[in-house]
Amino acid sequence: MIGNHLKEIEKKLRLVIIKESVGNALEGLCLFISIQSAVLVAACFAELWLNLGSGIRTVIFYGLIMISAALLTGLTLSRLVRNYLPFYKSDYFKIADKVGRSFPEIKDELLNVLQLVLKRESNYSNQLIEAAFETVYKKTRDKDFNKVISFGYVKRYLRWSVSAVVAGGLLFAAVPGLSYAAYRLLNYGTVFIPLQKFVFEVKPGNAVIAKGENIVIKIRATGESPKEITLSIKSEDQSEYLYKKLPADSLGYFAYEATSVKNSFDYRAEADGISSGDYRISVIGKPYITNFEATLTPPAYTQLPIQVQKDDGNIAALPGSLFKLS
Repeated sequence: MIGNHLKEIEKKLRLVIIKESVGNALEGLCLFISIQSAVLVAACFAELWLNLGSGIRTVIFYGLIMISAALLTGLTLSRLVRNYLPFYKSDYFKIADKVGRSFPEIKDELLNVLQLVLKRESNYSNQLIEAAFETVYKKTRDKDFNKVISFGYVKRYLRWSVSAVVAGGLLFAAVPGLSYAAYRLLNYGTVFIPLQKFVFEVKPGNAVIAKGENIVIKIRATGESPKEITLSIKSEDQSEYLYKKLPADSLGYFAYEATSVKNSFDYRAEADGISSGDYRISVIGKPYITNFEATLTPPAYTQLPIQVQKDDGNIAALPGSLFKLS
């Protein structure tokens, strides 16, 4: 009889052990999520601030994988599966003590009788041991041992893990470039060209004007626009660039007007180590007529011959006449 009852108690204790293992595994999973979130955010900030090379990103990527595997195994999987390993021996005495402390009518009786039955090292007779065991069995027969395990503490760790994930998500949303840093870490083998803070938009770029005309150069920086830029200009009759500081106007444009331009010139915009492309304003002479020839064909009714006029700015002809310039 004691054998069947002992197996029944051991089964109930083992269910408590399994439930406790599940709770510990859930606690470890919450810790894993919290720690992993912090580690991932820290790695992304390192990439954001240091703009690491491909080799270092590769080390960080595989390092994160190993850290994740170690944390997941140590904090979660080991707690969950160890009770099923052949070499792991369940500690019934520890659980029996926890059950006794949860039920006042049992107290330490369950622990004491299990020690007597399982160790068999006492001076008590088997009859006394069996009698004591049956007494404890009757007290515990209708008790649900699983009630001694509460998952209330898991909820506290769950709140921590959710807070860590939410905080990480807010950082990725609020910190400029952090998401792109995560993208670079995921693509650790790719060489990325550092992003510029801004890009110049230059108008008119390359252009052709007539000699003596005015031209306005307008520049705008797309991105984190600087407060001031340097316009570098070199005329074709100069050997060195001239530098002009241009502040931004109310619309964010940097404008410069060159008046009565006589020679072609090259120019570019620069600020904070960032340069636009090189552009050229080409100056040509104003066109004028040096010589022309007009062939006039009078109307047929006049029976007049075709006339040719040269080097004359004035053309006189009868209505209906045709003329050709060459």
